[in-house]
Amino acid sequence: MSLNILIVDDSKVSRMMTKKTILGVREDCTFIEGENGQEATELFTKGNVDLVIMDVNMPVMDGFAATSLIRETEPNVPVMILSANIQSSSREKAESLGASFYKKPITNDSVIQMLEGL
Repeated sequence: MSLNILIVDDSKVSRMMTKKTILGVREDCTFIEGENGQEATELFTKGNVDLVIMDVNMPVMDGFAATSLIRETEPNVPVMILSANIQSSSREKAESLGASFYKKPITNDSVIQMLEGL
């Protein structure tokens, strides 16, 4: 079964690296891309998203605010928050929103963990 993955990051290079890492683990993925949290919520509402991978620090709307809005719409879609900031407060904030937290850049092991059960 193909997965539709929404990747949101203001860095095109980061989005490209995330896609490359995911495709190294699982090839049957389709990617939808956004550059900020506002785009994330708009793209998410168009539907058919199996997994959201969200950066934290972005212009217009940050990843935490976007995740909160996505959770109001669909509480069961997995959201993975990526950040170079590894402070425990970021991890706690992600978990309080029902999201998993991963350090940037993601690794093959992180991807395997993210995709388990999908």
